[in-house]
Amino acid sequence: MKCAIILGRLLNISMAVALVAIPTSAQTSEKSEECQPKEFIERLWRSATKGDLLTADGWQRASGFFFHPNPWPQDNVVTLAANNWTITGCTITGSRAEVTMAFQSAGRIDSNLRYLPLEAGLVESTKRYHFVLAPTHWNTYKPDGSTDREITGAAGWQIEDPPDSPWTTVNTAIRYVLAKRNDMANPTVKANADQTLSQLMKIAGPNQTTFDSTTSPTKVVEQLWIDATNGILLTPEGRNKTSHLFTQAAPTLNGKTVHVIDNDWAINDSAIKGDTAKIMVGYADAGQIDTDLRYIPAKPTKYFKTGFEYWLVVAPEPSKGSNEERNTVDKEKLGPPRWQIKGSPNIFLEMPWTTVNTAIRYVLEVRSKTTDPVVKKNADNTLTALLRYR
Repeated sequence: MKCAIILGRLLNISMAVALVAIPTSAQTSEKSEECQPKEFIERLWRSATKGDLLTADGWQRASGFFFHPNPWPQDNVVTLAANNWTITGCTITGSRAEVTMAFQSAGRIDSNLRYLPLEAGLVESTKRYHFVLAPTHWNTYKPDGSTDREITGAAGWQIEDPPDSPWTTVNTAIRYVLAKRNDMANPTVKANADQTLSQLMKIAGPNQTTFDSTTSPTKVVEQLWIDATNGILLTPEGRNKTSHLFTQAAPTLNGKTVHVIDNDWAINDSAIKGDTAKIMVGYADAGQIDTDLRYIPAKPTKYFKTGFEYWLVVAPEPSKGSNEERNTVDKEKLGPPRWQIKGSPNIFLEMPWTTVNTAIRYVLEVRSKTTDPVVKKNADNTLTALLRYR
């Protein structure tokens, strides 16, 4: 169910919509019982995944996460991680905490848009973030990158380690290099960018994020949107892989039109009543890409974002059988009950969908495989249009 959202900010979007009423005595909003610093790291990495840390403004906004923030680096070097990452641990001891990240290191991009891969390729990596509970503060910076002033706020969890160099995931790095290339006149840098794009496309496959069987309905919906962000829903095989999140299997889709969502999606509201839950996701429509790679702009709207309601139930999950058997599997093949989304992977848009950054990768990938000059020209125009989105 779609709803209109008038005003909003990422992570906290106000709803201008009357939601289905549930008695307050039986309804509860989902409250996280997890380690709070873990949520901060998830937000930081989500920002990095969108490319927020690749600009001076985004870097400054992220400085509030850190106890010892650094000014915006001037070397224009970007560190890369593979598209999939996960938090593997979080502990709190008094006023200190530690959060452990698992990801694959994927090399760097230098100031001349050269890709500098690691000798071993993608490398399994672990990073530990150390937190301290202390008065919050953040810096404002002058145009030259030097500190202007420091602002102090109330006590909260902050990352004690200074921030690393700007980093992002491979999908967003493709967008970053393409945008930089288009702004460059230097033929050597353009050639570097072309080679870098070719190398990044080889390691940017739509790998599915590992999903931890969880009792949280919010995490189920979040997992679906993270997989969509990584491009999982762009193929029939990928949609089948997400079927474990749903009560029904993924039906076959006709055609290859792809719906594009703005990068700034967010889970805005949740309500649980017994074995049912309602989760609202706020997103902005960014148009469609048709079978000939033509871009179809989103229809103009007076609303800032649109909301989509997912309904979830606690249901047994098929532990055996093919995806085709999903809707008729017998009780002996059912696994333990868990939260699942009512319906199939097609309940949202009834077509493959992903976010802007991954759509750019998708268009580049399809463009490289076609010999049709019209399709290639369509692709070039579509890339120009998608790069206008943040």
